[in-house]
Amino acid sequence: MKGVLEERDEKGFFRKLRENKFLNVLGFIIALYFFIFALSFIKVNSASFGDEIFTITKKNFSPLNALGFGWLAALITQSSGAAAATLIAFHLAGIIGPLILIYMIIGTR
Repeated sequence: MKGVLEERDEKGFFRKLRENKFLNVLGFIIALYFFIFALSFIKVNSASFGDEIFTITKKNFSPLNALGFGWLAALITQSSGAAAATLIAFHLAGIIGPLILIYMIIGTR
């Protein structure tokens, strides 16, 4: 079943657009650029945001608390992958240590 735009397309414009390899490669490069930009944006901004979050719990952070925080981060973001990426950005910014990071990532799963 064709869509409304494809039914009106007499010259096959959408078919030619899908078959154009240059536009496909260009679209892939643009998507890859925005993906890398988003990762670097998360890394830069997590330093200031994460410092405010962890000031309350920095002194009292046990492995059990880290598991709970990882679970809470996954619950808020609705994605364990997004939560894990954010927690890794916090680690790269120097906000949390490697042992706490491992427990938090286990908590996101």
